[in-house]
Amino acid sequence: MAKNILLAVLVVVIAFVAWQSYLFVRTTNTIKGMRVENIDFEDVKDGSYEGAVNAVLVSARVRVDVKDGAVTGIEILEHNHGPKYSGGPMVQRILDAQSLEVDAISGATGSSVAICKAVEKALIKGRGRKAALAAQADAGTTEETEAEAAGGN
Repeated sequence: MAKNILLAVLVVVIAFVAWQSYLFVRTTNTIKGMRVENIDFEDVKDGSYEGAVNAVLVSARVRVDVKDGAVTGIEILEHNHGPKYSGGPMVQRILDAQSLEVDAISGATGSSVAICKAVEKALIKGRGRKAALAAQADAGTTEETEAEAAGGN
C-alpha cells in the first residue's frame, strides 16, 4: 500500500516537473521570437493607450500616456512574471530614453521584453501625429492661399 502511494506521488511530481519544463520552454521560445519595433514617440498622438502581450508564463498589460510627442507615463495594469521583478525599472528605462530601444533588466529578460512589447502595441494605436500636424499645416496654407486668391491680403 505504501509503495503504491509513493509511486503515485512520484508520478504526479514527474508530471508536474514535465509540465513546468514545457511551459518554460514555450515561454522562452515566445520571448526569443518577439521583436519590438522602435516606435517614434514623436509620431504618437496625445492620449492614453493600452497594450498587452502574453508569452505563456510572462504577460503584461500597460497604459501609456502621451503628450506633445513624448511618453509621460507608463502604468503597468497587469504583470505576470517571476517572483522578484515588478517591472518598474523597465518602465523607468523607457521613460528616461523616450525609446523602446533599451537594455533588458538582467535576470528579468522575459518580463522586460513583454513590457516593451506591450508598450509598443499601445503606442501603435496612437500613431499618426506627424501626419495630422502636417495636414493641419497644409490646411492653414490652403486657407491662406484661397483668401489671397479671393482678393484678400
